[in-house]
Amino acid sequence: MSQYFLNIIGKMQLSDYSNIHDYMQFVGNKDELVISINSKNTIDSDIICTMLKDNNFNVAYEGGNRDEEYYIKAYKN
Repeated sequence: MSQYFLNIIGKMQLSDYSNIHDYMQFVGNKDELVISINSKNTIDSDIICTMLKDNNFNVAYEGGNRDEEYYIKAYKN
């Protein structure tokens, strides 16, 4: 099982969603993908989680921590 990390710095832009979608194509079955964003905007996280689920990922965790980043951890089916 491989781990992939994607860090989005700053405010989410339309191109960031495209980059996330493109990056998901590299993740193999049973691999882990961790996406961190600098925003706690629920719209951004909801869109990302929907994108993941639509591309056969299971979202295992989403939430923030003390460094003000929001993390989404998902596994490819």
